[in-house]
Amino acid sequence: MLIKRAATYHEIYDAFRWEVPPRFNMAIACCDRWAGDPARVALIHEQPDGEVRSYSFAELQSLSNRCANMLMGLGLVRGDRVLLLLGQRPETAILHLGAWRAGMISVLCSVLFAADAVQYRVQTSGAKLIITDEANLAKAVEAADEARVLCVDGAGDGAGGGKLHVLEDALAERDLRWRRRIAGRVRDKGRSREACLQRRNRVGRLLRARPLLGRPQRHRRKPHRGA
Repeated sequence: MLIKRAATYHEIYDAFRWEVPPRFNMAIACCDRWAGDPARVALIHEQPDGEVRSYSFAELQSLSNRCANMLMGLGLVRGDRVLLLLGQRPETAILHLGAWRAGMISVLCSVLFAADAVQYRVQTSGAKLIITDEANLAKAVEAADEARVLCVDGAGDGAGGGKLHVLEDALAERDLRWRRRIAGRVRDKGRSREACLQRRNRVGRLLRARPLLGRPQRHRRKPHRGA
């Protein structure tokens, strides 16, 4: 239990500590620890046609294990960057989990970016693989440089040549970190920069909310008054 009982809120605040483990894998924290109950729902996805599909934690565990094996089967190793050019869909969550399981670094990339913006993120992150969907496939191939491209829902017209892989085929062959971009500064001409964060950082960021309910009144900062 993170918050222990005390006589006053001030005592709770002063005694509160986050228990951050020395080794932390988000795939275990977000998925595996809840996968013991096969009926426990993790994700509900409504498709554009209105069909609703539920995924249990056990299913996400199994699917992400397959994706981890697939990524290693493609020759990627621990520490390699995998750029996900995907929208909000089940494959996105599963591929994040799979990359983390294999000790790889998932790189977030919005589908709203044009090819040059995607290419900039591929180059600055050093991504060796771009994973995308058919709607963004042409953009991914254009931005890939030396990276390979994997498509989750088809191969379009076959553009991309030998560096293009299809998810279904890759999974058939082979049945710890994450990246985010931060806003650019004026001296960087507005270009965003990347921060490579340990998974424990996700716990550490919550320190700002210590202890979740806010600071007691005696700890609050006085408002700044300009001259």
